[in-house]
Parts: sequence; C-alpha cells; structure tokens
Amino acid sequence: MMDFLLPVLILSLTAACSVWLLFHRRKGKKLPVLVDGFVDPRFGKVAQTFRRSFETGEETGAAFAVYYKGDLVVDLWGGYANIQGELPWQENSMALVFSVSKGITALLVAKFVELGFLDYKKPVSHYWPEFAQNGKEDITVEMLVSHQSGLIGFDKPVSLHLSRTDYQTYLSHLEAQKPFWEPGSQFGYHLLTWGIYVDALIMKADPKNRTFDQIFRQEISEPFGIDFFQGAPTWEQHRIVARLHSQTFWQQYHHFLSKEVLRVFIHSLIDVKGYYKTAKSPVIELMGKNLDLLYEDVEFRQIPCSSFNGYGTARGIAKLYGIIANGGVYENKRLFKESTIKTFDQALLQRRDAVFGNFLNLERGLIIFALPLGSKIFGHTGFGGQFGGGDLQNQVGIAYLTNNLTSLPLHGPRYAALRDTFYECLKTLKDNENSVQ
Repeated sequence: MMDFLLPVLILSLTAACSVWLLFHRRKGKKLPVLVDGFVDPRFGKVAQTFRRSFETGEETGAAFAVYYKGDLVVDLWGGYANIQGELPWQENSMALVFSVSKGITALLVAKFVELGFLDYKKPVSHYWPEFAQNGKEDITVEMLVSHQSGLIGFDKPVSLHLSRTDYQTYLSHLEAQKPFWEPGSQFGYHLLTWGIYVDALIMKADPKNRTFDQIFRQEISEPFGIDFFQGAPTWEQHRIVARLHSQTFWQQYHHFLSKEVLRVFIHSLIDVKGYYKTAKSPVIELMGKNLDLLYEDVEFRQIPCSSFNGYGTARGIAKLYGIIANGGVYENKRLFKESTIKTFDQALLQRRDAVFGNFLNLERGLIIFALPLGSKIFGHTGFGGQFGGGDLQNQVGIAYLTNNLTSLPLHGPRYAALRDTFYECLKTLKDNENSVQ
C-alpha cells in the first residue's frame, strides 16, 4: 500500500506545487547580506556555502560551528536576529534549539550513570518511588531515555508553569499517567514528554537535591565552558534571537517529496493507534498554534524542559560534542570516560518509530546518522532543521542553529549542505596528509 501511495502523492504534490509557484512570489524586503566569524583556511568552502544560503534568501539568521581534533575550525554567524532586520545575529547570540536539547540532556544522563547516581537497567521507581503506578512499575531508566516507555502524552493537560508554582502537584500528574503502550514493547518518539519525565528523574536521582538547570550548569556547562542553558536565565535573555518566520511552503516543497517526509506524512494521516496525535497534543496544548509564545514570554523561557526549551550558541554545542569526540578531556578535566564515549554511536534500537513512522538508529536518547565519509555522528536534531552532534572517528563536534524554521523532520537541507561541505574539505585534508606520508 505504501509503495503505491508514494508515487501518487509525489505526482500530486509536484503538480500542486508547480501551479502554486506560477501564481506566488516571495514577499518581504531584501536585506543586506551579513556574515561574520572565522574559518580555518583548510575549510574555506564552508564559509562560501554559509554565505550562499543568505544570498539566495534561504537563510535569515543562523550560526554554524565545528570543532576538529579539539580546535575550533569553523565559527560562523550571519543574518538578523529580528524580523525587522534591525538587529544582526551576533557572535554571542543564542537560539532556542528545541530538541537539540534532548541530546544534550541524554549526555547528562550518561554523566549521572558514570557518577553512580543512575543505572540504565534499574527501574525509574528505584529513584522515584511514586512513579511506580498505573503500568509504569517496570519502566527502566533505559526505556525512558530511549523513547520506549509509552509516555507520549497526557490524559489531562499538564502545564509547565505548574512546575514552577506547585512542583509536587506537577509531579503527581506525571506519576498518575498511564503509558499508551506496554513499556518496552516498541519505540516511539516522545515529542514533548521526554524531557518532562527525564528532567524529573535526574532531579530525583541527584544526591545534592539541585534543580535541573543547576545540575546541568554545575556538572557540564561551567566546568567545561559550554555556552548552553536549560531554560534561559533572566540575565542571559537579551542574547536570544527572535524567530523571524517559518520557511514558506514554496521554499520547502521539493523536500516534501522525499520518501522519508512522505512516509511521515502518510503515517500521520493514517495514525491507526492515535500515537501521532497523542504525542503532538501536549505541544498544541502548551503553545497552541502560536510558536511566538516561546520567544516572547520571559518567564516561559526560564523554565527548564529539555524536550525543547534549551538555549545556546552553535559554538557552545559544537564544543560540547567536540570535547567528547576528542577523547572527553578538556583543560585536564574529564567529561566522560572512554568506555562511556564508545557507546554514544552504538545503536541500541534500529527500528521504525511508532509515532512518526520514520526509521531511526537510536542510542540512549541520542540519534545516530550516517556521514559522507562513511563514519557516524551521534547527537540530536531540533525543530526547524537545527542540529548538534559528534563524530568519534573523525574527532568532530558540529552544530547548526537557525531562526528561520523548516517544518521538515530530522535535520534540514541547510545544515546538510554545510555538513557535506565541511566533510568534503576534511576528505581533501586527509587525502593530502596521506599523500605526504
């Protein structure tokens, strides 16, 4: 059935888009192209690719950074931080990273496992006794962080604001929730609920009784100089760039014709068990159709929720993954043991997602992707086409952030173009090094 539907949908969408394009032109004023930053001469083509995305109008504001063998070799930013085109994206501008934050929190879970505060194989209720009710008794830490728990939504809406005003009542809602499938029986992307449960677990397991943002700050960001925040403190919010707009349909239409995107689209329409609708409902209940809530509500920005509400620079995220990819040591401080690092690009699950219908290689909270040179990169995508990840084989940490959001699943074409250009340069570099030897 799927093989029949895909060609039909491709032809239909192509015809519709062709007609649409005949009668529509892009609106809005043309702004001067602004690009700044640093690129190691060995990777000079990356700067050309980055600039080109602004010249063509595909990009409005973005940052791209790469660490290679412990060195910052690409650090680019450009475009504008607001829709009026009055504020340029600056060197220290931070973006809302959406689900890129999930990958960073998966690293924090791994840190807690190293410290002995968590054990992947133990039930969540070992650390959070009240969790063991309504079918959640056998959910392990590993199931929870790898999207196998079935806790994809809520029977009753749960407000994140409640986590600030009445945390015990907030927890009681989480504790009472039933899984939507038998835990461990399948995998399905927990769009919003992942961070809600994982963040609470981390705090329950913390022997120092710290808040989630304090834990991240004290265990990772401050010791290792990572410019990233789980919930943006008030004194850092002036650095956050606004969302200019989501990419228009005509800017994205050719990407919607890929098999991957069409498969997700068809899966969402069929949605026999209602998993897609259930997983999306907390997002709709939280934000409605007004995504600007996340950019305009100062109090909401402060609420730590690693499903989406992380803020940082591409440089900071690339540095974090770069430290890991370069052995896990920074300024004589060890972030991770080598034995832990080796697990990050080893898939725990390789199967089709029951919520979105796409095929994923998943580690414990990290997604693993193939790379142009035959290596793998572990990390996490974020809504809009954003990405942060690490390549162990080539000792690379990489991150891309934007305020011009696409609606495509996983990473978008602008990140892919920058990534591929970087690896093209890296291949040339390695070939030259091998020819000299």
